[in-house]
Amino acid sequence: MLNSLNYAKHTSSYSHYILLSGTDYPIKSNDYIYKFLTDTYGTEYINIVEMPGNGKTLDRLYHYYLGGKYNDSLFKKLILKAFNGFVKKMDIRRPLPKVLKTKILYGGSTWWALTDKCINYILGELEKDKSLLNFYKNLFIPDESMFHTLIANSEFKENITNSLTYSKWSSGKLEHPEMISFSDITTLATDEVITSYGKSKILFARKFNDNSGDLINVIDIELRKYFLFASNNKRYSIFHK
Repeated sequence: MLNSLNYAKHTSSYSHYILLSGTDYPIKSNDYIYKFLTDTYGTEYINIVEMPGNGKTLDRLYHYYLGGKYNDSLFKKLILKAFNGFVKKMDIRRPLPKVLKTKILYGGSTWWALTDKCINYILGELEKDKSLLNFYKNLFIPDESMFHTLIANSEFKENITNSLTYSKWSSGKLEHPEMISFSDITTLATDEVITSYGKSKILFARKFNDNSGDLINVIDIELRKYFLFASNNKRYSIFHK
C-alpha cells in the first residue's frame, strides 16, 4: 500500500487517493464520484474508532504477529500460525514505540478515500520516525490501525467522516464480509447506509468475486447509469424495462 502511494505521488498530482481491493467495485458513475469528491474536498473518508472498540482490540498492537503471503507453503503457514498462536496464548507483549505513547490509539476498516494533504501528512510522519513503520509491520492487520492512529491524532481529525465503501456484514459472521448479491441492489441504490460506524455515503461496494459478472453488469447498466443521470439533476428509474 505504501509503495503504491509513493509511486502515485511521484508519477502525477492528485486531489484524492482511494484504497480499493480487487474485490471492490464502484457503484456510482465516474462523473458522480468526481463531482462528489470535488464538492467535499477537505473531508477524509475513513472509518475510525478509538481502541478498543468495534472489534478492534488492543492486543492487536501489543502482540507481535508474523504475517505470511498467500502463496506460502503449507509448512510455512503452519509454522506462522503456531508462532502467532503461542504469542497470543502466552500474552507475550511488546512495548509501544515512544512516538505512540503520547497518542490515543485508533483502529477502523481498511478502505478509505483521503485527500492529498492528508496522505502527505501520513507519509511525512512515517518518514520522520522510522520506528512507527517498523512497529506496524509486525501487527495483525496493520492497515486497520496505522493510518487511523496517525490521522485521528492530527489536525485532520476534525475532517473525518465514514468510509465511502460499503461492506455487507451479517450479525454472526465477524471475520469477513459477505459477497454482494442481487438482493443488495436496493441497498446499493440508496444514497447512504447505516453501518457499525454510523451513517455512510457509499460510492463503492465489496466484496465481489469471479462469479459476480451478471451482477456487475446490472450495476453498470442500472446503478452507475442512474447516478450519472442523477448527477446532472435528471430523474431515472433503476428498474426500468
